[in-house]
Amino acid sequence: MKISFLLSLLVIFFVACNARKDYNSRNSQQENVKQDSLTIKRDEGYTGGGITFQLHINNVRYDSLLLRCEMIDRVFKNIGKTTDGNNWKFLIPDSVCRFGIHFFLIPKLSGDKPEDIRRLVFVSRQNEKVLNYGDQFPFDCNVVEMHIGYLNTQVAENVPMIHDDNREETFLATLHTDCFEMPFEQNEDFEIRGLYPRFPYISNYSDGTQENRIIQCLKIIETYSESHYLMGCIAEHRTDFTKDDLQKMYNAFSIKNQQSDFGEIIDKYLNHFFVFSNMELSRSDNNHLEFMVQDSTKMNLIIFSASWCAPCHEMIPELKDIYNDLKDRLDMTYISMDDAKTTNNWRNLMKEKAIPWRSLMAKDNIKAVQTKYNPVGSIPFALLVYPNKTVEIIDVRQKDQKEKLYSVCKGI
Repeated sequence: MKISFLLSLLVIFFVACNARKDYNSRNSQQENVKQDSLTIKRDEGYTGGGITFQLHINNVRYDSLLLRCEMIDRVFKNIGKTTDGNNWKFLIPDSVCRFGIHFFLIPKLSGDKPEDIRRLVFVSRQNEKVLNYGDQFPFDCNVVEMHIGYLNTQVAENVPMIHDDNREETFLATLHTDCFEMPFEQNEDFEIRGLYPRFPYISNYSDGTQENRIIQCLKIIETYSESHYLMGCIAEHRTDFTKDDLQKMYNAFSIKNQQSDFGEIIDKYLNHFFVFSNMELSRSDNNHLEFMVQDSTKMNLIIFSASWCAPCHEMIPELKDIYNDLKDRLDMTYISMDDAKTTNNWRNLMKEKAIPWRSLMAKDNIKAVQTKYNPVGSIPFALLVYPNKTVEIIDVRQKDQKEKLYSVCKGI
């Protein structure tokens, strides 16, 4: 699944880069688009309540155009309204304006086959400065009207893709990538989206270490401390960082940005999530209630898993090695996120795999457990609880994090 997804992204960015080269060469197709015809109308007085966004597309028509927005806890989708396939209106609610991070426009044509996938990529330029947004549509809720210009289409055959409704299934698609010129906007967040479309996973740092990536992220945040987009990206990926690194990045933003909706998400996470609060759950083998952490003098590894989670099953040999090596210094506990319908599947899995550590079940408390301990909701997911009750997210599948686990346990 990961490979196919990465391949898809590579194709998209390859096409976007080619479009950027074509843009610089100004071929005959592009000469039909005049920069001064590509405009943005802004309403800096946006105060909430949502907006009606109008999009005008030059030189190409679509039968359907979907605005997709990735938020921290959900995905928003809105199909635009049109009478001619060129001029579109989208109703965007206040929640999307406040918490929207990544925006995409997904088109359809009536003659498309099931294996035809269409993506839009965007570039803009002022003089020699070119911004390449990839497949992200730069947008904020102060923009109420925009004109964009069609440049070209590139087609790639047999591209591995994943289904949105079943991310385990892959299929081969014909990827049609339409490139559009955006009006260059003297707007900080628009520029940042073009420079760092996958922030905080930036590519222009000298080595791949986490320490150096944090340093580069801090430099970017300090340069654009008012950026709503950057703060949103950090809030979205808050579980990827240690408390110290997250605190440093949060502090680098302006005071006004720290008090924003995204800033409050990070602040609450820093102040509440990183101090462990114990909870009682029932054991999977006898239904007796027990606290997640029983012995606070030891390190505790809390692993969130489920019977239906294939990556969780793949972790079991790694976890058994950790258990055998560190069981005198580390208490391990499974938290099953199975609901009442699949609890027997979980119990059978524990017997089949001969799991030697404790297993508790969220069962009737799944939402409360997820909100309190695993706000992102993805599994496998693990917490390392120190004797002083501080908490750290850890992924023992990563070599450096597994080594850290061994180091801190043996240091007790």
